[in-house]
Amino acid sequence: MARGAHMPTTSKENSFNVTKDRVQRTLTKTMANSKVMADKTSHLLVSFLSTILTGVLVLAVSVFLYGTFYYAYMPVEMHHLPVHLQFTPCPDSTLRCSFPSAQLNLKRNQKLLQGQTYSISLKLDIPDSPVNEDHGMFMSCVKISSTSGEQIGESCKSSISEYRSSLLRTMETISYSPALLTGFSAQKQELHINYFSNFQTDPHTPAEVINVEIHSKHLQVAEASLEIHAELEGLRHLMYRHPWISSFLGVSTNILILTTIILISWARFLQPEDDSEVTTDSTEAPVASFQSQPPKDSTAAKKPESPKQGTSKDNLSSAPKPSDEKTAKAEATPAPKKSSLTSRLTWFLVKLLLKLLWQSFKLFLVVA
Repeated sequence: MARGAHMPTTSKENSFNVTKDRVQRTLTKTMANSKVMADKTSHLLVSFLSTILTGVLVLAVSVFLYGTFYYAYMPVEMHHLPVHLQFTPCPDSTLRCSFPSAQLNLKRNQKLLQGQTYSISLKLDIPDSPVNEDHGMFMSCVKISSTSGEQIGESCKSSISEYRSSLLRTMETISYSPALLTGFSAQKQELHINYFSNFQTDPHTPAEVINVEIHSKHLQVAEASLEIHAELEGLRHLMYRHPWISSFLGVSTNILILTTIILISWARFLQPEDDSEVTTDSTEAPVASFQSQPPKDSTAAKKPESPKQGTSKDNLSSAPKPSDEKTAKAEATPAPKKSSLTSRLTWFLVKLLLKLLWQSFKLFLVVA
Protein backbone atom coordinates (compact mmCIF):
# COMPACT_ATOMS: atom_id res chain seq x y z
CA MET A 1 0.00 0.00 0.00
CA ALA A 2 2.84 2.38 0.75
CA ARG A 3 4.51 1.65 -2.56
CA GLY A 4 1.24 2.23 -4.46
CA ALA A 5 0.72 5.55 -2.74
CA HIS A 6 4.24 6.66 -3.57
CA MET A 7 4.03 6.06 -7.33
CA PRO A 8 1.40 8.74 -8.17
CA THR A 9 3.32 11.40 -6.31
CA THR A 10 6.55 10.68 -8.19
CA SER A 11 4.75 10.76 -11.56
CA LYS A 12 3.16 14.06 -10.65
CA GLU A 13 6.51 15.46 -9.65
CA ASN A 14 8.08 14.29 -12.92
CA SER A 15 5.32 15.85 -15.00
CA PHE A 16 5.61 19.07 -12.98
CA ASN A 17 9.37 19.18 -13.54
CA VAL A 18 8.94 18.55 -17.28
CA THR A 19 6.36 21.31 -17.52
CA LYS A 20 8.59 23.63 -15.54
CA ASP A 21 11.54 22.90 -17.83
CA ARG A 22 9.39 23.53 -20.89
CA VAL A 23 8.16 26.82 -19.50
CA GLN A 24 11.70 27.90 -18.64
CA ARG A 25 12.95 26.98 -22.11
CA THR A 26 10.04 28.81 -23.71
CA LEU A 27 10.72 31.87 -21.60
CA THR A 28 14.44 31.86 -22.38
CA LYS A 29 13.75 31.36 -26.09
CA THR A 30 11.18 34.16 -26.08
CA MET A 31 13.55 36.47 -24.25
CA ALA A 32 16.34 35.64 -26.69
CA ASN A 33 14.04 36.23 -29.70
CA SER A 34 12.78 39.48 -28.21
CA LYS A 35 16.34 40.61 -27.59
CA VAL A 36 17.33 39.78 -31.17
CA MET A 37 14.27 41.61 -32.49
CA ALA A 38 15.02 44.62 -30.29
CA ASP A 39 18.60 44.69 -31.53
CA LYS A 40 17.47 44.49 -35.16
CA THR A 41 14.83 47.16 -34.63
CA SER A 42 17.28 49.50 -32.92
CA HIS A 43 19.84 48.91 -35.66
CA LEU A 44 17.27 49.65 -38.38
CA LEU A 45 16.07 52.72 -36.51
CA VAL A 46 19.61 54.05 -36.08
CA SER A 47 20.46 53.41 -39.74
CA PHE A 48 17.20 55.06 -40.84
CA LEU A 49 17.82 58.12 -38.69
CA SER A 50 21.44 58.38 -39.85
CA THR A 51 20.30 58.16 -43.48
CA ILE A 52 17.69 60.89 -42.96
CA LEU A 53 20.17 63.14 -41.14
CA THR A 54 22.78 62.58 -43.86
CA GLY A 55 20.25 63.47 -46.55
CA VAL A 56 19.15 66.60 -44.70
CA LEU A 57 22.78 67.61 -44.18
CA VAL A 58 23.60 67.09 -47.87
CA LEU A 59 20.54 69.11 -48.90
CA ALA A 60 21.37 71.95 -46.48
CA VAL A 61 25.00 72.08 -47.63
CA SER A 62 23.90 72.05 -51.30
CA VAL A 63 21.48 74.93 -50.78
CA PHE A 64 24.12 76.87 -48.82
CA LEU A 65 26.72 76.36 -51.56
CA TYR A 66 24.31 77.48 -54.29
CA GLY A 67 23.25 80.53 -52.27
CA THR A 68 26.89 81.47 -51.66
CA PHE A 69 27.68 81.09 -55.36
CA TYR A 70 24.61 83.14 -56.33
CA TYR A 71 25.50 85.93 -53.91
CA ALA A 72 29.13 86.07 -55.08
CA TYR A 73 28.50 85.61 -58.82
CA MET A 74 25.30 87.55 -59.49
CA PRO A 75 25.41 91.36 -59.59
CA VAL A 76 22.52 93.59 -58.57
CA GLU A 77 20.34 93.96 -61.66
CA MET A 78 19.42 97.60 -61.11
CA HIS A 79 20.80 100.38 -58.91
CA HIS A 80 18.60 103.44 -58.31
CA LEU A 81 20.77 106.18 -56.86
CA PRO A 82 19.07 109.46 -55.92
CA VAL A 83 20.88 112.51 -57.27
CA HIS A 84 20.77 115.68 -55.17
CA LEU A 85 21.78 118.54 -57.46
CA GLN A 86 23.64 121.45 -55.91
CA PHE A 87 24.47 124.87 -57.35
CA THR A 88 25.77 128.28 -56.32
CA PRO A 89 22.97 130.90 -56.22
CA CYS A 90 23.58 134.45 -57.34
CA PRO A 91 23.41 136.98 -54.50
CA ASP A 92 21.61 139.71 -56.47
CA SER A 93 19.02 137.66 -58.40
CA THR A 94 17.06 134.41 -58.43
CA LEU A 95 19.25 132.93 -61.15
CA ARG A 96 21.96 130.31 -60.64
CA CYS A 97 25.57 131.33 -60.88
CA SER A 98 26.83 127.73 -61.47
CA PHE A 99 25.71 124.55 -63.17
CA PRO A 100 23.75 122.04 -61.05
CA SER A 101 26.01 119.12 -60.13
CA ALA A 102 26.16 116.18 -57.73
CA GLN A 103 28.75 113.67 -56.59
CA LEU A 104 27.83 110.05 -55.79
CA ASN A 105 30.07 107.73 -53.78
CA LEU A 106 29.26 104.09 -54.43
CA LYS A 107 28.82 101.99 -51.30
CA ARG A 108 30.03 98.46 -50.76
CA ASN A 109 26.82 96.84 -51.99
CA GLN A 110 26.73 99.21 -54.98
CA LYS A 111 30.21 98.45 -56.36
CA LEU A 112 30.40 97.42 -60.00
CA LEU A 113 31.66 93.89 -60.66
CA GLN A 114 34.69 93.36 -62.85
CA GLY A 115 33.97 91.82 -66.23
CA GLN A 116 30.27 92.77 -66.11
CA THR A 117 28.88 95.29 -68.61
CA TYR A 118 26.60 98.05 -67.35
CA SER A 119 24.38 100.71 -68.89
CA ILE A 120 24.30 104.03 -67.01
CA SER A 121 21.48 106.53 -67.53
CA LEU A 122 20.05 109.61 -65.79
CA LYS A 123 16.34 110.14 -65.16
CA LEU A 124 15.15 113.75 -64.81
CA ASP A 125 11.69 114.82 -63.68
CA ILE A 126 11.10 118.30 -65.05
CA PRO A 127 7.83 120.24 -64.52
CA ASP A 128 5.75 121.46 -67.45
CA SER A 129 6.57 125.09 -66.81
CA PRO A 130 6.89 127.85 -69.42
CA VAL A 131 10.60 128.16 -68.56
CA ASN A 132 11.31 124.52 -69.44
CA GLU A 133 9.08 124.74 -72.50
CA ASP A 134 11.05 127.69 -73.87
CA HIS A 135 14.43 126.34 -72.75
CA GLY A 136 15.18 124.02 -75.67
CA MET A 137 18.19 121.69 -75.71
CA PHE A 138 20.70 121.36 -72.89
CA MET A 139 23.84 119.35 -72.17
CA SER A 140 24.57 116.98 -69.28
CA CYS A 141 27.72 115.02 -68.43
CA VAL A 142 28.64 112.02 -66.29
CA LYS A 143 32.19 111.37 -65.10
CA ILE A 144 33.30 108.11 -63.46
CA SER A 145 36.49 108.05 -61.41
CA SER A 146 38.18 106.31 -58.50
CA THR A 147 38.59 107.59 -54.97
CA SER A 148 42.09 108.79 -55.83
CA GLY A 149 40.67 111.04 -58.58
CA GLU A 150 41.83 108.98 -61.58
CA GLN A 151 39.20 109.31 -64.31
CA ILE A 152 37.84 106.06 -65.80
CA GLY A 153 35.09 107.25 -68.16
CA GLU A 154 33.25 110.38 -69.27
CA SER A 155 30.20 110.91 -71.42
CA CYS A 156 28.18 114.01 -72.36
CA LYS A 157 24.78 113.90 -74.03
CA SER A 158 22.28 116.47 -75.23
CA SER A 159 18.55 116.22 -74.61
CA ILE A 160 15.34 118.20 -74.91
CA SER A 161 11.93 118.09 -73.31
CA GLU A 162 8.94 116.75 -75.21
CA TYR A 163 6.95 119.34 -77.15
CA ARG A 164 3.26 119.70 -76.30
CA SER A 165 0.91 122.13 -77.92
CA SER A 166 -1.36 124.40 -75.93
CA LEU A 167 -4.44 122.46 -77.06
CA LEU A 168 -2.88 119.15 -75.91
CA ARG A 169 -1.95 120.66 -72.57
CA THR A 170 -5.50 121.95 -72.07
CA MET A 171 -7.06 118.57 -72.93
CA GLU A 172 -4.63 116.75 -70.65
CA THR A 173 -5.33 119.12 -67.80
CA ILE A 174 -9.10 118.65 -68.16
CA SER A 175 -8.92 114.85 -68.46
CA TYR A 176 -6.52 114.45 -65.55
CA SER A 177 -8.11 117.12 -63.36
CA PRO A 178 -9.41 114.68 -60.66
CA ALA A 179 -5.97 113.07 -60.29
CA LEU A 180 -4.28 116.46 -60.37
CA LEU A 181 -6.59 117.86 -57.71
CA THR A 182 -6.17 114.85 -55.38
CA GLY A 183 -2.38 114.75 -55.82
CA PHE A 184 -2.16 111.31 -57.50
CA SER A 185 -0.64 112.88 -60.62
CA ALA A 186 1.46 115.91 -61.50
CA GLN A 187 2.20 117.93 -64.61
CA LYS A 188 5.76 116.85 -65.32
CA GLN A 189 7.89 114.98 -67.84
CA GLU A 190 10.44 112.21 -67.42
CA LEU A 191 13.64 112.47 -69.42
CA HIS A 192 15.89 109.40 -69.73
CA ILE A 193 19.44 110.21 -70.83
CA ASN A 194 21.62 107.18 -71.57
CA TYR A 195 25.36 107.82 -71.18
CA PHE A 196 26.99 104.35 -71.30
CA SER A 197 25.71 101.17 -72.96
CA ASN A 198 28.62 98.73 -72.42
CA PHE A 199 30.62 100.12 -69.54
CA GLN A 200 33.15 97.87 -67.78
CA THR A 201 35.26 98.74 -64.78
CA ASP A 202 39.03 98.63 -64.82
CA PRO A 203 40.40 95.96 -62.42
CA HIS A 204 43.29 98.26 -61.44
CA THR A 205 41.14 101.37 -60.86
CA PRO A 206 37.62 100.40 -59.70
CA ALA A 207 34.76 102.82 -60.27
CA GLU A 208 33.81 104.33 -56.93
CA VAL A 209 32.83 107.97 -57.60
CA ILE A 210 30.28 109.28 -60.15
CA ASN A 211 29.93 113.00 -60.89
CA VAL A 212 26.76 114.32 -62.58
CA GLU A 213 26.58 117.83 -64.02
CA ILE A 214 23.86 119.62 -66.01
CA HIS A 215 25.24 122.35 -68.22
CA SER A 216 22.32 124.73 -67.92
CA LYS A 217 21.55 127.52 -65.48
CA HIS A 218 17.89 127.87 -66.44
CA LEU A 219 16.57 124.32 -66.55
CA GLN A 220 14.20 123.52 -63.69
CA VAL A 221 14.55 119.98 -62.26
CA ALA A 222 12.12 118.55 -59.72
CA GLU A 223 13.86 115.20 -59.11
CA ALA A 224 16.83 113.30 -60.52
CA SER A 225 18.10 109.74 -60.14
CA LEU A 226 20.92 107.70 -61.65
CA GLU A 227 20.12 104.21 -62.93
CA ILE A 228 22.85 101.59 -63.29
CA HIS A 229 21.53 98.55 -65.12
CA ALA A 230 23.56 95.32 -65.40
CA GLU A 231 23.49 93.78 -68.88
CA LEU A 232 23.16 90.10 -67.93
CA GLU A 233 24.26 87.46 -70.45
CA GLY A 234 24.79 83.72 -70.50
CA LEU A 235 24.64 81.98 -67.13
CA ARG A 236 23.83 85.20 -65.27
CA HIS A 237 20.88 85.83 -67.56
CA LEU A 238 19.60 82.28 -66.92
CA MET A 239 20.07 82.58 -63.15
CA TYR A 240 18.26 85.95 -63.03
CA ARG A 241 15.45 85.38 -65.54
CA HIS A 242 14.80 81.72 -64.61
CA PRO A 243 15.65 81.42 -60.90
CA TRP A 244 13.68 78.21 -60.27
CA ILE A 245 15.35 76.29 -63.10
CA SER A 246 18.83 77.51 -62.20
CA SER A 247 18.36 76.83 -58.49
CA PHE A 248 17.07 73.30 -59.20
CA LEU A 249 20.02 72.54 -61.48
CA GLY A 250 22.55 74.08 -59.06
CA VAL A 251 21.25 72.30 -55.96
CA SER A 252 20.93 68.99 -57.86
CA THR A 253 24.51 69.25 -59.09
CA ASN A 254 25.76 69.94 -55.56
CA ILE A 255 23.76 67.00 -54.18
CA LEU A 256 25.18 64.71 -56.87
CA ILE A 257 28.76 65.78 -56.17
CA LEU A 258 28.41 65.46 -52.38
CA THR A 259 26.67 62.07 -52.71
CA THR A 260 29.44 60.85 -54.98
CA ILE A 261 32.08 61.90 -52.47
CA ILE A 262 30.20 60.22 -49.59
CA LEU A 263 29.66 56.96 -51.51
CA ILE A 264 33.27 56.76 -52.70
CA SER A 265 34.52 57.45 -49.18
CA TRP A 266 32.19 54.78 -47.79
CA ALA A 267 33.36 52.27 -50.41
CA ARG A 268 37.00 53.04 -49.70
CA PHE A 269 36.32 52.63 -45.99
CA LEU A 270 34.98 49.12 -46.57
CA GLN A 271 37.64 48.15 -49.12
CA PRO A 272 40.68 47.64 -46.76
CA GLU A 273 39.07 44.53 -45.21
CA ASP A 274 39.60 42.48 -48.41
CA ASP A 275 43.07 43.95 -48.86
CA SER A 276 44.09 42.92 -45.32
CA GLU A 277 42.91 39.34 -45.98
CA VAL A 278 44.96 39.19 -49.17
CA THR A 279 48.05 40.54 -47.41
CA THR A 280 47.73 38.05 -44.54
CA ASP A 281 47.43 35.15 -47.00
CA SER A 282 50.50 36.32 -48.91
CA THR A 283 52.51 36.64 -45.69
CA GLU A 284 51.47 33.20 -44.44
CA ALA A 285 52.56 31.45 -47.67
CA PRO A 286 56.35 32.05 -47.36
CA VAL A 287 56.25 31.00 -43.71
CA ALA A 288 54.59 27.70 -44.57
CA SER A 289 57.06 27.04 -47.41
CA PHE A 290 59.92 27.91 -45.13
CA GLN A 291 58.68 25.51 -42.45
CA SER A 292 58.11 22.73 -44.98
CA GLN A 293 61.78 22.71 -46.03
CA PRO A 294 63.75 20.05 -44.07
CA PRO A 295 66.87 21.19 -42.23
CA LYS A 296 70.15 20.41 -43.90
CA ASP A 297 72.56 18.15 -42.04
CA SER A 298 76.20 19.06 -42.57
CA THR A 299 77.45 15.72 -41.26
CA ALA A 300 75.48 13.69 -43.75
CA ALA A 301 78.02 14.35 -46.50
CA LYS A 302 80.87 12.91 -44.42
CA LYS A 303 79.23 9.48 -43.78
CA PRO A 304 79.36 6.83 -46.52
CA GLU A 305 76.08 6.06 -48.09
CA SER A 306 74.86 2.56 -48.73
CA PRO A 307 73.20 1.61 -52.02
CA LYS A 308 69.83 1.31 -50.29
CA GLN A 309 70.12 4.72 -48.82
CA GLY A 310 71.04 6.18 -52.22
CA THR A 311 68.02 4.68 -53.89
CA SER A 312 65.74 5.83 -51.08
CA LYS A 313 67.13 9.36 -51.35
CA ASP A 314 66.60 9.32 -55.10
CA ASN A 315 63.01 8.28 -54.60
CA LEU A 316 62.50 11.01 -52.03
CA SER A 317 64.03 13.63 -54.29
CA SER A 318 61.91 12.51 -57.21
CA ALA A 319 58.73 12.53 -55.10
CA PRO A 320 56.90 15.87 -55.21
CA LYS A 321 56.93 17.91 -52.02
CA PRO A 322 53.66 19.11 -50.47
CA SER A 323 54.68 22.74 -50.79
CA ASP A 324 55.53 22.22 -54.47
CA GLU A 325 52.15 20.62 -55.05
CA LYS A 326 50.41 23.57 -53.40
CA THR A 327 52.31 26.13 -55.47
CA ALA A 328 51.68 24.14 -58.66
CA LYS A 329 47.97 23.98 -57.93
CA ALA A 330 47.92 27.69 -57.14
CA GLU A 331 49.64 28.45 -60.46
CA ALA A 332 47.41 26.08 -62.40
CA THR A 333 44.13 27.44 -61.04
CA PRO A 334 43.76 31.11 -62.04
CA ALA A 335 42.62 33.43 -59.26
CA PRO A 336 39.11 34.74 -59.77
CA LYS A 337 39.09 38.35 -60.76
CA LYS A 338 37.00 40.28 -58.32
CA SER A 339 35.77 43.54 -59.72
CA SER A 340 36.39 46.30 -57.25
CA LEU A 341 33.31 47.90 -55.71
CA THR A 342 34.95 51.32 -55.85
CA SER A 343 35.66 51.15 -59.58
CA ARG A 344 32.14 50.04 -60.41
CA LEU A 345 30.59 52.69 -58.22
CA THR A 346 32.87 55.38 -59.64
CA TRP A 347 32.05 54.39 -63.21
CA PHE A 348 28.31 54.43 -62.49
CA LEU A 349 28.51 57.88 -60.89
CA VAL A 350 30.62 59.24 -63.75
CA LYS A 351 28.04 58.06 -66.28
CA LEU A 352 25.25 59.57 -64.20
CA LEU A 353 27.11 62.89 -63.94
CA LEU A 354 27.73 63.01 -67.70
CA LYS A 355 24.08 62.27 -68.37
CA LEU A 356 22.98 65.04 -66.01
CA LEU A 357 25.41 67.51 -67.61
CA TRP A 358 24.14 66.64 -71.09
CA GLN A 359 20.51 67.13 -70.04
CA SER A 360 21.40 70.43 -68.38
CA PHE A 361 23.17 71.59 -71.55
CA LYS A 362 20.12 70.71 -73.68
CA LEU A 363 17.84 72.52 -71.25
CA PHE A 364 20.11 75.56 -71.33
CA LEU A 365 20.00 75.57 -75.15
CA VAL A 366 16.20 75.35 -75.13
CA VAL A 367 15.90 78.19 -72.62
CA ALA A 368 18.46 80.37 -74.41
